[in-house]
Amino acid sequence: MSNASDPPLDKHARITNLIADCNAAQVAQRNVLLALVESGDRNEDWEDFRPTLRLLLGYILERGFAALRLVMMRHDFDAEILLRTFHEGAAKLMLIALTPEAGRLKVLGEYWSGLGEVSDRKTAHRAGIAESVMPNGRSDSRDSLKVLQARRLQRGEQTLDRSERRRLEQRWSLPEVLDALDRLLKTQRPEAAALLHTYGMASHLAHADCRALELQLDRSFRLPEERADLEDAHVARMLSDIAMVGAFCTLLTAEAAGSAHDNLEPVMSKAQAVGADAAVIMSEFDSTQRGFNRSVLGDVVLD
Repeated sequence: MSNASDPPLDKHARITNLIADCNAAQVAQRNVLLALVESGDRNEDWEDFRPTLRLLLGYILERGFAALRLVMMRHDFDAEILLRTFHEGAAKLMLIALTPEAGRLKVLGEYWSGLGEVSDRKTAHRAGIAESVMPNGRSDSRDSLKVLQARRLQRGEQTLDRSERRRLEQRWSLPEVLDALDRLLKTQRPEAAALLHTYGMASHLAHADCRALELQLDRSFRLPEERADLEDAHVARMLSDIAMVGAFCTLLTAEAAGSAHDNLEPVMSKAQAVGADAAVIMSEFDSTQRGFNRSVLGDVVLD
């Protein structure tokens, strides 16, 4: 906490403070998750509604934690790639949490059994290929691959045909999940719709396509001060995502648990603090790009 008499903070040093604040936001989120796990029924089926949300929340909070550590080492693109997984998990958590109760069993069945069957089939196929090239002397490794191909260990209750499996995979792809969320949130919680605009760049980086290389080139061609501003704005956006999306998913999971927790208020307040400070850094960089944007857009009016 700085005092009014303190000298102005160097603009690039603000990222250090933002990282600390994001970490505090993560701690608040993990505290809620721990409370939910401790208060949960240990005899619950993990494929039920509340345990599924807890498992997904734990998964995305771990990804956010790892992404923050990459940011601290200034491996910004690596953090962005990892955040795609963070966003995918968050989108699925939101979809399950916000689906009306009447459709909840169907959604959970698809997530666990339907997609599980698809995954089992793919795993068995790939394990068979790996077994076929395994050296003869590695019998234990060969047996492990055979276990993955064992029919009795594969989920096949739905016995989906190929076209059904493809439709199911498509329905649970990130764009389709986000479209479903968009439809659900028109009258509910539009904050989550921001996911529609944040995963695209991570996809380019993850796939190492030409756009990923252009992003690298763009940074290398900028003057040092402008590049530093760009990198700070990028980090600010990622930290805002980690804090805000993590908080939203934490509150959804706590709400689904049906019990009040004293530590919910810090989840939102700490995330909002990160979001507000990050917005200032991003806005400052955006303003420096106004001239370039106008040169590209011509007569288009920019707000």
